[in-house]
Amino acid sequence: MYDKDKLEHINPETLKLFNKYLIDMSIRDLSANTIEAYKSDLYQWFIYMHDNQFNLSVTEATDEDLEEYFYWRKQQGNNVNRQRRVILFPLSINFSETKNLSKNPQQNFWNAQNKVCL
Repeated sequence: MYDKDKLEHINPETLKLFNKYLIDMSIRDLSANTIEAYKSDLYQWFIYMHDNQFNLSVTEATDEDLEEYFYWRKQQGNNVNRQRRVILFPLSINFSETKNLSKNPQQNFWNAQNKVCL
């Protein structure tokens, strides 16, 4: 699913926050292999949002958007639990306990970083 051309057109806010997340992972001393695996998984999510969800920013994604993505991943034969872990770790929330990710900015890495940047 990796597509270099599409990655260049991912929502700019998503890319800005993703770069901050890469720095955060580096500061936490995650291994290079772990960071690369997370990058790959997150790139796939970003491309999916680009193609199927109007190029949403990660700060606009709702539980329903994530459910749709996870369902699509499952249909492709992927490990959905791994995808949840990779995507929800930066969100720092429990997937089943929130109705709208953007309503919980203190619990949401993407939104918390966005507030700092404004």
